[in-house]
Amino acid sequence: MQTQQSAEPNASAGEAPVVSVIIPVYNCREYIREALDSILSQDFGNIEILIVDDGSDDFAYSTLADLDPRIRVFRRDKGGVSRARNFAMSQARGEFFAFLDADDVWFPGKLSAQAAYLEAHPEVGVVFGGFIRWERGEDGEYPAAAGLVRNCSTLARPEPTRSGWIYTRLLLGLLVGMNTAMIRRTVYERIGGFDESLRIGEDYDFWLRASRVAEMDCLDAPIALYRMHPASAMHRLDAENHLAFILQRAHAQWGTVDPNGNTIPDAEFRRRVAMTYFAHGYSHYWDGNASVALDAFRKALEGGARPSRALVYLGLAAARVMRERARSLRSDSDERSMAARPATLEPQVTAPIISRRAGAPLWARLAAGVVSGDVVRRRTEKLTIFNFHKVPGESDEYGPDEFTLRDFEQLLAVVQRYFVLLPLEDAIARLGRNALPPFAAALTFDDGYSNWLTGVVPYLETHRLPATFFITTCQLQGRPLWFERLHRVLNALGGEPRRLQPLLRKYGVRSHPLAPVQAADVIKHAKYLGAEHRDAFILECEELSGVARDYPLFSADDVRALHDKGFSIGAHTVNHPILSRCSNDEARAEIAESKEMLESVIRAPVNLFAYPNGLPGVDIVSTHVRYVRQAGFAAAVTTALGAATRQTSLYQLPRFSPWAKTSNRLLVQYLMTLGIRFPVVAEERIS
Repeated sequence: MQTQQSAEPNASAGEAPVVSVIIPVYNCREYIREALDSILSQDFGNIEILIVDDGSDDFAYSTLADLDPRIRVFRRDKGGVSRARNFAMSQARGEFFAFLDADDVWFPGKLSAQAAYLEAHPEVGVVFGGFIRWERGEDGEYPAAAGLVRNCSTLARPEPTRSGWIYTRLLLGLLVGMNTAMIRRTVYERIGGFDESLRIGEDYDFWLRASRVAEMDCLDAPIALYRMHPASAMHRLDAENHLAFILQRAHAQWGTVDPNGNTIPDAEFRRRVAMTYFAHGYSHYWDGNASVALDAFRKALEGGARPSRALVYLGLAAARVMRERARSLRSDSDERSMAARPATLEPQVTAPIISRRAGAPLWARLAAGVVSGDVVRRRTEKLTIFNFHKVPGESDEYGPDEFTLRDFEQLLAVVQRYFVLLPLEDAIARLGRNALPPFAAALTFDDGYSNWLTGVVPYLETHRLPATFFITTCQLQGRPLWFERLHRVLNALGGEPRRLQPLLRKYGVRSHPLAPVQAADVIKHAKYLGAEHRDAFILECEELSGVARDYPLFSADDVRALHDKGFSIGAHTVNHPILSRCSNDEARAEIAESKEMLESVIRAPVNLFAYPNGLPGVDIVSTHVRYVRQAGFAAAVTTALGAATRQTSLYQLPRFSPWAKTSNRLLVQYLMTLGIRFPVVAEERIS
């Protein structure tokens, strides 16, 4: 039963609309007006808007028809988004259909750009564009749409990699955002509507079918905001892997060849399906659905998707399923026992159970052996080097996105329980002799922060934990860390980092004019500027934001205090540059002078070095490794993710920056590092 709640569309114009805008809605009173405003403010007026109320109970959506004569509202019994869209398309009168969910927003000019594109390209059946994820800020509110959208009415250039006959590319990933697409009525008439049997992925299936009958072009810019919240489709979980079903059904019908003759290897398609099972299993494992995860990881492993990780998670899911079954059996047994127990029976007093387990749990030790290959060859222990940075307190105003002190203490409690922590220099010596204990690890900290001495250091001293601190020595000369300066600028700008866009352009950073400026992007762009340009850029940023320049510095006294407490001191260059962006003379000086400066402070050798940023092949090359050796360092650490073996170069030791907040997750992340092939650069011989 449906009820139409609007005047005849475009009655005044006396002509059929060119574009039919289709909005399914279910209990979206909070956002629907903003979505409608983004349509009604478009510069393309020959439209009709079909709102299908899918059984909502939060608002009388029929009243929305009073906002504009082009709006029609239909009330339907709840049947799902596919049924709502299908009904709207059956009622639509336009030559083109465009879709918008009730909680999302279009950019100004979206309809005019797409209608003009389809008119100019009769061979194209669907035109779409990019979208921006619209997420809540720290205050729990969504930033104003007006500050994120840009006029896109003049867009007319397709993005080549996402345009044309894209069936085979769709097999490898969903390229089309529902709220960005406009299709010809003729495409709908050829392929039919959405598959109403699918609870998730109905749009993916729709676009796969569309890609068989028409070319699909993507405009080279974002044209919509996609609101992220728990009710979003991206957050829904279902026991069935609908994505794998959709892909396998398409493959069974059309194979891996598009109508233009382009193809992808069957093996690549199988890996794609296997990856959907890995993602399906991962989501369900951490959501607590171990039995669903177990089946998904088995299929991921069979398809070759991330074999090391899939194997670890397969074991974890199996262990959780067995524990759940054991608890269920015990519960049933207890219930039967209680039912048979006499009413006068007194409770039994039992001795306390004392745990004698030490080290990592059995499942983790077995998984470590499998991932490392030690089941089939002589055992080779690996060294995990944990890496931390600032570890700010809860109220640190300018700190980067790091573990807080509370997070750090919780993590280290787990690390102490499962790992054998060694001084880094001792661990490296044992590594060369293949004399490491199982689950060997070392702690390292980078850069130099005064809060170390009031936060992490007291914790390390209390628990008698060794650690190595790699110091960037510009602070010893009174100059703050460049990224601390930039973090303070971004903090001062709050939610307005786009104010820096003119400066970014001035310093050679090219960004799309419609793309919003993110704080992480500013840090990344500054990082890869040459040192001179980077410092000039940051100075102008400071002047623009008006920040105070009273930065806390890690002083020579702080370095001596760490050394006097028995902690190892390592060098981390003078100014923390990306060495690959330095001249050879600059890189050599950064490495050697930091060592000399620290040795003059602690009056002892500094044998360890940490490459800034430190990804081999990107941030460092073989020349830099040679400079480290020539400077007299005994070993050096990178930021490549992995675990070291006795075959690993002592001047390219990988590290692991943990991000887990629970013991099981930490162990899973650790196990993943054991199977990773981390990047290294070829080393030059030193005569």
